[in-house]
Amino acid sequence: MFRVLGREAGPEMFLALVLLLIIGIAVATEMAGLSMALGAFLAGLLMAETDYRHQIEVDIEPFKGLLLGLFFVSVGMSIDIASLANRPEWLLASVLGLVIIKAPIILVLARAFGQPLPVAVETGILLFQGGEFAFLVVAMALDVGLMPEETAQFMLIVASLSMMVTPLLANLGMRLALELEDRSAKRGVTGMESTDDLTDHVIVVGYGRVGRSVAGTLSSQEIDHISIDIDAARVARYRREGRGVVFGDASHPEMLKRLGAGRALALVVTLDRQTDAERIVEVASHNWPDLVIHARARDNAHATRLTTRGADRVVPEALEAGLHLAEGLLIDIGMPQTAARQAVEARRQLAQADLQERLDKASHQNPA
Repeated sequence: MFRVLGREAGPEMFLALVLLLIIGIAVATEMAGLSMALGAFLAGLLMAETDYRHQIEVDIEPFKGLLLGLFFVSVGMSIDIASLANRPEWLLASVLGLVIIKAPIILVLARAFGQPLPVAVETGILLFQGGEFAFLVVAMALDVGLMPEETAQFMLIVASLSMMVTPLLANLGMRLALELEDRSAKRGVTGMESTDDLTDHVIVVGYGRVGRSVAGTLSSQEIDHISIDIDAARVARYRREGRGVVFGDASHPEMLKRLGAGRALALVVTLDRQTDAERIVEVASHNWPDLVIHARARDNAHATRLTTRGADRVVPEALEAGLHLAEGLLIDIGMPQTAARQAVEARRQLAQADLQERLDKASHQNPA
């Protein structure tokens, strides 16, 4: 049905089929003695297995937001606010009880499934509350007489309050997880004794997308290297994966010395922060004049500044991205691969000549 309507009919008919299936399956399950909610849930599972699930998600998104809002409004209207004023101490104790009981249980489970401590802590704090299924369970229990009205009201208020305080505790959990990751990262680089044995290696400064790409290429060629990044959370995440990255500020000569800059083959600066990259290049070239320094530049002006500070080779990222796109474009529109590469290489040489001209002008303006 989806295939036929998706090919022959417009988006309105496609949306109508989605709603028909949801309502039809929900009514069918109710007629079979089950709940309409279960039918709607089964309909969602069925449609999630089709090839049209992404379009269905887009079409149903407005209805999902409206119906979810209607659901919570209806739950809120069923709550007796007067009972909140009658027993505030018990309500507060119950919400705290959810945190105290559920958060440690989820933390232990997360650790048992191999999650690191910062992730387990944040997960426990995020999932402590009573969710919307608590509303469904309590409402159904009340309808069939399994729970007294007073108890049902109390549990609805507790679940609602726990959900209300979740954003505040989620922020706390995130801060706590980042603090734990920061400490873990800093503990992981204390001493860095293993770098004493490194020689003829490459130092990669920055472990973002470009830094990871450079490090991966070096690993594929079995070239010894070590990476450094000042983002503690990033370092902690990739150290857990066994990557050779350490925490530290490469703009300090002592840090580069501990990474074996005097014994290294080259230094690669991949930072996108221009001032930081320039400072690191200047520090490295001043303290180790024979060290080969490659650097990533944002544009030609940044490349000029990096070169004047001692970089041996600078790659402007905007230029290389444009050349790479141009090469693929020329090949796809019919130019032979060899001719496309020659055209791109000629453009690259022109850009390098322009960069060299900029450097010559800069040296004339600043002869010192």
